[in-house]
Amino acid sequence: MSCWVARSKTLVRLTLVVLSLVLVFSLTTVAASKKRLSFGTGGTAGVWFPLGAGMADILNRKCEGVIVTAEVTSGSVENTRLVGEGTIPMGFANDDAAYFAYHGTGIFNKKLDVYSMFRVYPSCMQVVVLESSGIKSIKDLKGKRVCVGSPASSAELMGWNILDAYGIKKSDIRPAVLSFAESADALKDGNIDATFIMTGAPNSAVMDIMASKQAKVLPIDQNIIEKLTKDYGYYSSWVIPAGTYKGQDAPVATIGLMTTLIANSKLDEETAYNITKTIFENLDEVRKIHSVMAGYTAEEAVKVPIPMHPGAKRYFKEKGLVK
Repeated sequence: MSCWVARSKTLVRLTLVVLSLVLVFSLTTVAASKKRLSFGTGGTAGVWFPLGAGMADILNRKCEGVIVTAEVTSGSVENTRLVGEGTIPMGFANDDAAYFAYHGTGIFNKKLDVYSMFRVYPSCMQVVVLESSGIKSIKDLKGKRVCVGSPASSAELMGWNILDAYGIKKSDIRPAVLSFAESADALKDGNIDATFIMTGAPNSAVMDIMASKQAKVLPIDQNIIEKLTKDYGYYSSWVIPAGTYKGQDAPVATIGLMTTLIANSKLDEETAYNITKTIFENLDEVRKIHSVMAGYTAEEAVKVPIPMHPGAKRYFKEKGLVK
């Protein structure tokens, strides 16, 4: 009897091992059959990384056939280049970089393989200084140590455009090349006098500065806003509402730029369609990822700066939002 019991136990163990191997093999096969997609976002202190990570999570749970990974990048310009050259299939970009890449102008000297998937939300420029600096206006930045936006980003492009509109040249300041998070730390430590942060408001890096130091966001003068929005059609006037940040008792006038999810033609039509469908059939979840997405609608999403990817266009055509 004891021999029979021993053999039975051995058989059970072998059966469990075989079943475990079959399960592992099955899961591995399923995972291998899914498309692995890199999603270019931005730095961890901005909005793009948490927003991209949240969207990736929704896609991984609800979009069949894909495994999406949110990648930390330098931001808009780098994402546009990576997508346009086919290194990654999709990523966030601001409308200026997307426009330049599609038309092969501005910062890109050749036309890149980029298409819009859908617009996401507006970013706005936030020029932050410490109260103790004595800086009252952007024109006071001459001779100062300034981070003019994170490198390879639309923030940097916009930052230099703003300074130029004020008549401030590169030789007039001491520029620092830093990410959002690095510039926030440098400002708090007194290593720079001002930082240009172009992202959704409120922004975690700006909130971090305000939490430990008396700081403020400098307004852009109305005549400068009018000049910039005229010279650069993809910019728009924007206002950061009072109370957005600690100690901000009044609204702050600035300029903004829309964020768009872009993709290249190597992202096949069916996958692009499924990604778009999944995002817009789960808008309740998308709106909860970050406060900048509150009130986000498909009607706003179709207002793209460059032609739409065929897969995304097919979804929006089905919904009657594009022709």
